[in-house]
Parts: sequence; C-alpha cells; structure tokens
Amino acid sequence: MTKKLLLMHTGGTLGMTGNRPTPLQPEAYASTVHRFVPELRTIADVDFEILFNLDSSDLQPEQVEQIAAHVHARYRDYDGFVIIHGTDTMAYSAAALAFLLRGLAKPVILTGSQRPLSEVRSDAKSNLIAACVLAAETVPIPEVAVFFGTVLLRGCRTTKVHTVHLDAFASPNCPPLAHVGLDVERGTHIRSPGAVLAPLGTLAHDIVAMRLLPGLDSKHLLGLLSQPVRGIVLEAFGLGNIPVRGRPIEPFLRAAAARNLPVVLTTQCLFGGVRPELYEGGRLALTTGAIAAGDMTVEAAAMKLAVLLGAEADVNTVRREFAVDWAGERTHLPGEA
Repeated sequence: MTKKLLLMHTGGTLGMTGNRPTPLQPEAYASTVHRFVPELRTIADVDFEILFNLDSSDLQPEQVEQIAAHVHARYRDYDGFVIIHGTDTMAYSAAALAFLLRGLAKPVILTGSQRPLSEVRSDAKSNLIAACVLAAETVPIPEVAVFFGTVLLRGCRTTKVHTVHLDAFASPNCPPLAHVGLDVERGTHIRSPGAVLAPLGTLAHDIVAMRLLPGLDSKHLLGLLSQPVRGIVLEAFGLGNIPVRGRPIEPFLRAAAARNLPVVLTTQCLFGGVRPELYEGGRLALTTGAIAAGDMTVEAAAMKLAVLLGAEADVNTVRREFAVDWAGERTHLPGEA
C-alpha cells in the first residue's frame, strides 16, 4: 500500500534559486520540486505545504512550535513527515521537535542541503529522495531524525560539524538510525513506536548557553543574573570540570542556585559526556547546584531545558527530568544512578 507523506517547507538553502540567497516563492515551490525530483511520485503519495520561507538562522522558538503544531494537526492524515529546513539551526529544531513530539509512532525527518535544488552539483535531490524513502519505510522509524549525506541521525543526538562538506551532520554519542547505500541498513537501537503523542508544549526562549574559557571571571557571568534569564547551559571542560582556583566559577553557581536558576552542565567535547563527580571542579559544580546533562549535546540540553521551562518547571523538576531519557537523547554513563 502506498504511503502518504507530508513534505513541509520551512526555508533554507534547498529551496533557494540559483541566484542565492534568493528563496523560491511559495507558489513555485511544488512545481519546482516535481520538476527537479520527479522520483518522489514513485516513492509515496506526497503532499506539499509551505509553513514559512526563512533562513534557519532566523527561526525562532515560535516557528518550531508551529512546526510541531502542524505535525500534531495532520498526524492522523499521513504516514510520515519530511521537513525541509536550513542547516544552521537544524540540530536545535530536531532536538526541540523530538521533545515536543514525544510518543511518536511515525517518522518525522528533517533534511536540507548545502547547495540549492536548482544547481547542477547539488546534494538537495539525493537528500530529499532519501528522506522520503526513509519516511515511507514499510516498518516505520518512529523518531524525529535528521537525514543528510548517507545517514539518518537521531534528531536529539545531532550536531552540525561542517560548514561546507556534504556530510555536514554527526551524532557523536549515538550510531546512525540508518545508513543509506545500495540498501537501507537500519540500526538496532531505533525506538519503539509510542502509544500516544504528547500534548503540545511551548519553548522558553530566555535561555543562555555559556562556554567556559580559561581566565573567565565569575563577575562576567554574574551579570547574567540581573537579566531576564530563566536557565543556563554551561559548557564546561572535559568531564564537567570548572575552575576552582585563580578565577573560580563557584560564586556564579552559588548565586544562580540562590535564585533557583537551573544551570545545566555539558561538555565542550564532541564525544563522551560529563561525569562531574570524578574531579574536584566537577564535584564542586554538583554541590553548588549544577545539573549534569550526561552525554547530551549542547543543542539537546538547551532544547530540553527550553521545553521544561516552557512548562514552568522548577529547578527540582528540571534536575529530575534531566536524569530521564525522553527521546533517546542521553545514555546512562558508568557510575550514574
């Protein structure tokens, strides 16, 4: 039986004309896709909808909420969803959608390209075809995912790792959900279908991600606490270490804790995750209130925090939920409870 897919356009390089950065106009979009990618008709029954036409750098939480609401509203009508999205913030949107659409029983696949569809040497056509093939698999892959190059990656594990290469995305702590070559090779860790799609949530936008640098003084971070900031993702060193001598970060963490402001601890390393209890700096971070994010990406940690704060979660709820795996975003590391 032919699968029915909804192809949703939100913007990005794939839908631009050859005269970059001029985007295709909405009325020309469906005809352009059919002209350049006639193969889509052989894969599934595909409908097209244009939500907006934005460079992904301009996407705001409100637009990501709109994408989630669009999937919600049409969930019963389609077997799968493919979202065309710009590459720059695709990993953030994919993580947010993975959390907003918990309980999926159908695939939601984001894809895009490094070159526009209309250019001769473009990756847009192959990415779009493969994303639709995967969305129309006989046995569904019921996850929010990113397809780029030759791999399907779990959305809440994805990060952009290259500005110009055609294999621009990776998921350092999670194997691909599928490889696309001569055949589709599915991973063994694909999640089981959910029973019920989670109710729609919202994304808090008053979150800051801060990267620790040698010599950074707490007084610079303390200025954040006078701003309308509700949560902070702190990119620490290595296993979750913070400086404890010279210019210690402890005063900032204590001040944040006094304001019941959640500070989520991630690592600047691509691979592995935080285990703050192993070193003095990390242990100090934990005892002063920091919340360990395990091996979550910065994008996933920020978007999970955004969903929790969008639901008005307090710091204790944030701490509890960051220890829980919602959508495959984290692995329980050795030594974790």
